[in-house]
Amino acid sequence: MIKEKNMQKLILYGFVLIFGVLAFAQEKDTLVVATYRYALNDRIENLKPLSGYLSKLFQVNVTTKSYQTSRELIKAIHREEVDIAFINTFGYLLLASDDKTMEPLATLKVHRKAKDNYKTVLLANKSVEISDLQSLRGRAEELSIMFVSETSTSGNLVPRLILSSIGLNSPESQFKQLFYGQNHANTLEQLSRGKVDVCAVGSTEYFKQIESNPGLRDKINAIFLSDEIPLGPVLVRKSLSKSFKRKFTRLLLRLHTKNKKVLEAIKSGWSEAKKTKNFIKIDDSYYDSFRQLNGNEIDLKLILTKFSKP
Repeated sequence: MIKEKNMQKLILYGFVLIFGVLAFAQEKDTLVVATYRYALNDRIENLKPLSGYLSKLFQVNVTTKSYQTSRELIKAIHREEVDIAFINTFGYLLLASDDKTMEPLATLKVHRKAKDNYKTVLLANKSVEISDLQSLRGRAEELSIMFVSETSTSGNLVPRLILSSIGLNSPESQFKQLFYGQNHANTLEQLSRGKVDVCAVGSTEYFKQIESNPGLRDKINAIFLSDEIPLGPVLVRKSLSKSFKRKFTRLLLRLHTKNKKVLEAIKSGWSEAKKTKNFIKIDDSYYDSFRQLNGNEIDLKLILTKFSKP
């Protein structure tokens, strides 16, 4: 009798799974997983294992795409070209400010004992003799500054929030000159060579460079190190079925035990993900504390407005 009931449950579960897959197949002929390029890595190879895994589980065609920047990814989302997106924190905040078609499902969780995983570090060339935020504030108009890129979280958004907290809420007009280095490594190199006076980069790049070249400490001063920055989310199109979103979320949350190769491929595409352990479930409120960083919620809105423009 017990065996018979177990068999009935298995059959019922099988029908539910089959009909769920069929419903999804009718809903979308092809699922598009997308992200954005960083430097020379378009990250397609980092996401292909996940796309293959999704294709196998849901019996649907899955295409992997990469856009030049997170801003281009956002435009593609607005055009409804993307079903699942891997986006950075700044990109998500820009998107969430005026888009209701995507929702965050999960993000990567940093190891509990990890130190200095994803932060912003403000640096100055030693020749300008700037050692803290207050001295930077007092001499900003005579200094040049370099951020990483317009859509960088640790190399543009967070540094602007830090500067806003000390009254420098318009770097374009309050510094002598402002540049973008396009990636973290080049931005740090320009500072060490004396091409700019101050820069902001992700802490991962800074600590990597210091470790490989200890002599760099003789050329630059670390002015400020931020708190940890929350990692960007995995987004899914809201119009997809609740059944699919639930199963996809469960897939992400179990990757570290069910398919570690897929997880490691994803992590290797983002330097800030190297100290992470697994995906955790989130919603938009996960980023509320970051939105209020240093009490700068109003300044954040102004920054988002500035960079939401094409």
